[in-house]
Amino acid sequence: MIFLGRLFRLTLVATFAIRTWPALADDPLDKISKIQNSLQQQQQQIDALRGALAEMRADNGLLAQMLKNIIATQQAMLAAAQAAAIPEAQRPSQLKTKIDDAKKTADAALNAFNKLPDGSIDPTLKGRILACITAANGAANTQLAAPTPDPTKLVRACSADDLGSITDELNKARKAALDAWDKCRNLVMAADPTKESALPIDPSGLSPDAIKQLNQNLEDLKKVYESTKAGPVDCADTLKKSLDNVQAQDSASAALGSALALAGQVCLSCGGNPYVCAGLLVFAILLELFGDKGKGGGGQGNGAGPGEGSVSGGDVGGKDVHIAPVGAPDAGTFGKAKDGNIGCNATGTVLSCWLLKAPAQKLTIDPSVSIADSPVIKELQNAIQQKQADRFFFCSQDGSNFVRGILLMDGTSYYPISASYIAGTLRLAYPPAKLDLAGAQLSAALCSTAFQ
Repeated sequence: MIFLGRLFRLTLVATFAIRTWPALADDPLDKISKIQNSLQQQQQQIDALRGALAEMRADNGLLAQMLKNIIATQQAMLAAAQAAAIPEAQRPSQLKTKIDDAKKTADAALNAFNKLPDGSIDPTLKGRILACITAANGAANTQLAAPTPDPTKLVRACSADDLGSITDELNKARKAALDAWDKCRNLVMAADPTKESALPIDPSGLSPDAIKQLNQNLEDLKKVYESTKAGPVDCADTLKKSLDNVQAQDSASAALGSALALAGQVCLSCGGNPYVCAGLLVFAILLELFGDKGKGGGGQGNGAGPGEGSVSGGDVGGKDVHIAPVGAPDAGTFGKAKDGNIGCNATGTVLSCWLLKAPAQKLTIDPSVSIADSPVIKELQNAIQQKQADRFFFCSQDGSNFVRGILLMDGTSYYPISASYIAGTLRLAYPPAKLDLAGAQLSAALCSTAFQ
């Protein structure tokens, strides 16, 4: 009841904030400062709702979907309000970086989607998804090159009815795959409880390293069943098929979502009504949240790592949380702290990092891959490019998704930058402002405070 009460309060505040944005945008008095203050407050509310989503139990499916709808609407409206605050003539140049990033993401996601094995997703549904992706990408490229862009071409590239129907079918397919996984996992657990750590409760939203380990676990399980002729023999194949189907659904949702995000950003940049363009972003964000399990850890073990779907405040999966500076004298080119536990190499404004005790697992930290735009992105990029490793403190944990958050120091203040993992990709969420240490110690407790 405490959780539901907090969620209800967050939703009321968020809804009120959304309804006040148009008035703020049209108010000639103190327009810029009022809008900026409203946007900062709104991002805080969205981050709080994402945290609430991560805390939800697996059986709260309907409530989780309602919360995803609220988050998607808020985040899209926030993007619209940010664009509305930019003079229309300046939007193409100001949004160019976001469009370039969206293009890279869309291309990579489409490439992964095209490599899906036959049968991992219904052929008719796959064709409909590809048609929408092609239409959205085509419209984005055409309007970017057009002397006089027509934003309506972007909005109409894939109809809301088609998108709603596709999303419904993806959800049904996911439920069927997860039900089959759950049924067979329970049979395996009943036959041999020691297998619990090898099989996650939910195989969705895993990182590439976790998927690789889980496939190995399933292969090992099949060999045991084939050699002993004991236990739920058919379940090894069923679990493998369920995992493949879930990963295919994640790939499909990522490909379609990234195409819509690109179309939405182009729509915002080429003179479209920001609040109309936001319709594309709502669907894009819902598809981004598609693989989010709406809960924390789940005893996944053996490299599958706890809480792969989303890492958000609180100790995840019972793992110890550590705080340390970057690097070690003999690890990486970014930072040489004597007591660091993470090594990193810097390439331009991007970090490639690993736990010193598990150097094979690499994690890419790209400041521009974020949940929402923020001036702190530039601050983090500059710190990486200028190799200011002494400003970095990582809140880390065991597992493949080992970065829980980054404390970027600025004198006696710091930016608490939280990390979440969506379909295995690290995304950063930036704070609206710096926090003062106010005598607090740089300790694991500060990590829990910063990312609660």
